[in-house]
Amino acid sequence: MADFVCQIPVPQTQQELDQAVQTYLNANLSGLDLFCHWQAIREAAIAQSGFPSPAESDEAGAIAGEDSY
Repeated sequence: MADFVCQIPVPQTQQELDQAVQTYLNANLSGLDLFCHWQAIREAAIAQSGFPSPAESDEAGAIAGEDSY
């Protein structure tokens, strides 16, 4: 699989995220452009939600509550 680098900046504020979503919905994107915009919006939404992304989490793939038994 080919490696590629997205050049779309990840929105940092809620206002930037809202604008990115509007651009995403109104633009006629396809292929890599579509994926890169989607990925930037996804990363911003995860960062702003307060939950760690799977890439940032030390326990990626762990089952929640597994240690309570």
